[in-house]
Amino acid sequence: KYGYAAKGASVVLYRDSALRKHQFYVYTDWSGGIYGSPAVTGTRPGGAIAAAWTALQYFGREGYEAKARQCLEVVEKIRVAVEDLPDVYILGQPDMTILALASDSVDIYEVGDELGLKGWYLDRQQHP
Repeated sequence: KYGYAAKGASVVLYRDSALRKHQFYVYTDWSGGIYGSPAVTGTRPGGAIAAAWTALQYFGREGYEAKARQCLEVVEKIRVAVEDLPDVYILGQPDMTILALASDSVDIYEVGDELGLKGWYLDRQQHP
């Protein structure tokens, strides 16, 4: 998500290779025979891979670590600010950079609309 590259260049890393076997997609009715792939899309777009490589070269490890720290600091600021709101709260105890806002007294989608007007981008989910 924070790789500064186009979608399609992401990876999934597994600590245990036994889990990876559940990721594969196999299509048995393809005209060319059985088709197996580690992803539903089969292949990855070259442009997205080139963009990811370029971003890695540009930012380097230190740059990515600085961006990760910055993201975590922003989430902490949001968490503290939301604690002061009487009608909005955070679901769960997020320890990364994704958090879910909720409310029992105001329409959370209207809150999202207002934040959107102020330049915030929010992913709205019915059941976060």
